[in-house]
Amino acid sequence: MRFRTKEEAREFMWSRMQGNMAFIKPVYNTVPDFKGSSRACENLYDKLKNLQRIFVSPDAPLTHLRELLVQSGKTVVMPTPRLKEGFVLVDGKEVSSKNIRYSVTLSGALKTCKTVNHVEGIDAFVVGSVCVGRDGSRVGKGGGFEDLAYGILRESNSIKDSAEICTVVHEMQIVTSLPNTFFDIPIDIISTQRRVIVNERRKRPNRVYWELLNKRKIEEISALKTLKH
Repeated sequence: MRFRTKEEAREFMWSRMQGNMAFIKPVYNTVPDFKGSSRACENLYDKLKNLQRIFVSPDAPLTHLRELLVQSGKTVVMPTPRLKEGFVLVDGKEVSSKNIRYSVTLSGALKTCKTVNHVEGIDAFVVGSVCVGRDGSRVGKGGGFEDLAYGILRESNSIKDSAEICTVVHEMQIVTSLPNTFFDIPIDIISTQRRVIVNERRKRPNRVYWELLNKRKIEEISALKTLKH
């Protein structure tokens, strides 16, 4: 199945996923929190368990993955809302077992953990997706902040080109291909409730595309201001 635009792909997938949500709540304008997401997270965790510092988006279907990583003493890096205050670090060596579930939510992490503009040594990059292609293409919910976060981390030498970019989705969220642009991050590993798919590696962005950002956006995002100066 192919789509002419990203928005067409989003609309199709949001409609398709309405009967596969883990909870009764709106699916439109979200990263679908699908039935079986915990199992998909466990499958991906098996691929990441030997790493130490992992970027994981705060999307609902990735909650169990963040829990597993923090429980095993890893550091989870999450973006703050719209990246305005950079990143928040959830250090599994510092979070007590009784507080893990709260600390891996974005609201909990912002209240209990440290926010920073610069992060070092990220070993993998995990994002939520509305849909993904078997060719490694990806469509998110439309804000572009995961792509921007990756660009910030690459330009600040916080993550290497070799670090794998991963996502967790329902089997129904996988299509043949999706429209992509030069600044979109490609997906190396797709984890579902049934299997883990390793894609052929594609070229990925290696910087922030400043020419696409206006002055207001740069001023609003602390990590961008840090890089710029």
